[in-house]
Amino acid sequence: MTDATVTLDGFERINGIVEIGGDYAQFRSPSEIAQDDITGPQDGLSIVGKSERVVLESYRVLDREEGEGREITLRRIKPEAS
Repeated sequence: MTDATVTLDGFERINGIVEIGGDYAQFRSPSEIAQDDITGPQDGLSIVGKSERVVLESYRVLDREEGEGREITLRRIKPEAS
């Protein structure tokens, strides 16, 4: 897992950790994030200085055994070829 920041429309930066696999990114954060606040494409997954557009695939609240916070699975949107 790598440190990452998610910037959602209308929110301040949310820090957490991310694991990348193909077109998906699994982001975990101790921050309180409401699922309803994450809608549509977002310009904001930043990993080691690189930013990507993402869209929400799944969301869940972590239980106590997994740690506190939220786990968000984001689908990475590849830039279109010009």
